[in-house]
Amino acid sequence: MNEHDQYGRTTRRALALREIADFIDAHPEVTVSHITAYMTPARVDFFPHDEAEMRTIIKALGNVEKVKGLKGVMFRKTTDFVAYECESADGVCTQVVVGKETKTVRKVVTEAVCEDVEEEVDILEWECPESALSPEA
Repeated sequence: MNEHDQYGRTTRRALALREIADFIDAHPEVTVSHITAYMTPARVDFFPHDEAEMRTIIKALGNVEKVKGLKGVMFRKTTDFVAYECESADGVCTQVVVGKETKTVRKVVTEAVCEDVEEEVDILEWECPESALSPEA
């Protein structure tokens, strides 16, 4: 049984919107870039312009996880009804190679023929300065 089955779709949306409104009321220092409430969980997106704005958003969100985003790294906090997602400000975090791994990849042999081959690829992670992630900075 899905954890949200106890609620109807309208109730889930209402609870998500209440949570989002409470977040906005509690954190007037944060600019919300986009809200999507037609799906569950609802989603709140933040697109900070610089490191200081990114730090303010991360501080307001509290405990976040670092995940792959559209342009690089993204910071996410998920509750029962809302996924808060903050893209990294341009140039704040950098991608680094932390190792190698062997993966099966599809190679084009001719326009009509592809084959799967084993290939060594980089393992990439994003590093962000502590100043960007620390609420005290």
